[in-house]
Amino acid sequence: MSKAQYIREMYDHGDVSLDPSSKKRAAKALGITTQTVHATLVKYIAKKNGNVPTTRPQLISIKPIDNENVSVQDRIRLEFKKCLQIATDKGIKDLQEIYIKFDLKGVAAGQYCYQFGKPWFCVNMILAIENIEEYLARTVPHEFAHYIDHCIHGSTGHGRNWKRIMVNVFGLNPKRCHNYDVSNALVRKVNRPHVYKCQCNEYPITPHVHKKISRGKVYTCRKCNTNLVFHRTV
Repeated sequence: MSKAQYIREMYDHGDVSLDPSSKKRAAKALGITTQTVHATLVKYIAKKNGNVPTTRPQLISIKPIDNENVSVQDRIRLEFKKCLQIATDKGIKDLQEIYIKFDLKGVAAGQYCYQFGKPWFCVNMILAIENIEEYLARTVPHEFAHYIDHCIHGSTGHGRNWKRIMVNVFGLNPKRCHNYDVSNALVRKVNRPHVYKCQCNEYPITPHVHKKISRGKVYTCRKCNTNLVFHRTV
């Protein structure tokens, strides 16, 4: 008789159950692990009840959820989907849902990023939570307009094409910057005296990064995918 058969007979005679201490005693008596006893019992009990599992059960790790953040994130995701639908209804083709990161820090409310052939949106959760209605009404379409501009024209700045998209697709004033209170979003001020630029923007750089670039390190803009080059020191 196999050990699995022996476990089944023990269960039928009431000598073992799914109780942890009972499984432990059976495992010790048979010289096997409690996991083996548990798996055999679960399968046998399910079969007796006419409910044979077709897939192996998976362990799920449950983590605490910040209900406020989840609610805001869901609303932002939904708003990006609405922007996609609006653009599609306007006849703009080949757009799709893209990944959204909720980890943007600092005073920027949002970003459209593109690197190594992959586009994504970045969301500043502090500013989104504090200004949710305005964020959904203006910031989300603002960033989605960058996505459309990049897909159609290959550009990501606040130029004429982006402004036309804001007006013609979303019916919004093509305002470049937000006016949110950023006092809670400010990060520690870092000395960045060296200014580098790419094809679409300028970036203040710390002395440490400037030194790394001077030694051959290459940094690429996430928006236009071009290398940063030294511009000036302030």
